[in-house]
Amino acid sequence: MSMATVTFDKLSYSQTLRNGGFTPEQAETSVHTLDSALRDSVATRADVEGAKVELDHKIDASVAALENRLDASVAALDHRIDHSVAVLRQEMVSQRHDMMKWIIPLFLGQAALIVAMTKLI
Repeated sequence: MSMATVTFDKLSYSQTLRNGGFTPEQAETSVHTLDSALRDSVATRADVEGAKVELDHKIDASVAALENRLDASVAALDHRIDHSVAVLRQEMVSQRHDMMKWIIPLFLGQAALIVAMTKLI
């Protein structure tokens, strides 16, 4: 970003210095030094506004990038959760089938035992 030039009334400044006791050479040197310093290092309101706009754009871009990364992370986490739930459901179905393999014969055996005991009584 290039800085805009800050202007000031060099003639009035030089006259003020001479009225304050500076020699014309001292006043001229001071005027040129201050003019150079202002041109090279002082930011104007337009410079600050431009920097603010540039910073706002960078912040917006960073926020958008972070939102995209967060969305991708949430989507990946949702996928992992969905997969884990599917695996758990499959395991529950498998466990249910395994339990049925044991419970049904157990109930049948118990029923046969009850029938046999009732015939004995």
